[in-house]
Amino acid sequence: MKFTAVLGNYNGEAYLEEAARSVLEQDFDDFEFLAVDDGSTDRSVEILRRLKAEFPKKMRLIVCPKNKGQCQAFNVGVKAAKGEFVSFQDSDDVWFPEKLATIAKDLSKNPDVVLHQHQLRILERSKLTDKPYRPYMLCGDLGAYCKRTSSPAYFTPTAGLTVHRDTALKCLPVPAAFRTCADGFLTRTIICEGRVFAQERSLGAYRVHENNNTFQSNQFSEVKYLAKILIPQLNAYYERKGIGIKLRMPPLSQRLFRFYAPQALQQAVDNFRARLK
Repeated sequence: MKFTAVLGNYNGEAYLEEAARSVLEQDFDDFEFLAVDDGSTDRSVEILRRLKAEFPKKMRLIVCPKNKGQCQAFNVGVKAAKGEFVSFQDSDDVWFPEKLATIAKDLSKNPDVVLHQHQLRILERSKLTDKPYRPYMLCGDLGAYCKRTSSPAYFTPTAGLTVHRDTALKCLPVPAAFRTCADGFLTRTIICEGRVFAQERSLGAYRVHENNNTFQSNQFSEVKYLAKILIPQLNAYYERKGIGIKLRMPPLSQRLFRFYAPQALQQAVDNFRARLK
């Protein structure tokens, strides 16, 4: 089996079925779909069980009795996966039908890749836009990049990530501190094991809505996440493994550029086009 698609969910009933069906209806057959519910208290498990009954040969479901955060979905999902590669999905995002077929072609031409990432378009609730999530994509030996710069490399969100399962197992478990943004730990540890491939084509969409945990959320502090969780946890991992990377807090200019500069540029372009009409 080539792929296991792992969807982690906690109380995501609003967009869950759309997210799951976008995986199940891929233009590609060599994959299984594994949904991991992280102790939901809404109708999520009911929705997932109904989908499992509809796709009994394609879908598996693991229901965790206690909510422990996104780290649990990553740890449980990767360990239970049967595919050579694990592609992640969030309960509110969307995959495009050609996603897995495109990734399979990319990986067949790049057998040394341990992490594949692709661009995502912004989905404003239910309106698909032409806006990319990231202004640029990093690829190559990003472990060497982090060692050279002492700065964490940046990646596309969960729905744009695929990892080599056996390599990812070397990096698990994702620590319990990662109740959200568990991909932040896995991406920055697996890059020490091999090369990253970046597909500039958008193969899915990241949904922006009132309950986002990170992007445009007033409840999420990137500074706190970096300084209190991500960088300390990564440095502890690198030291334990003898990898030789020591990350520092990236400067404010670098953190702001990833989101605000691209948005300002896009707004300027949109304003210019509007004046031409």
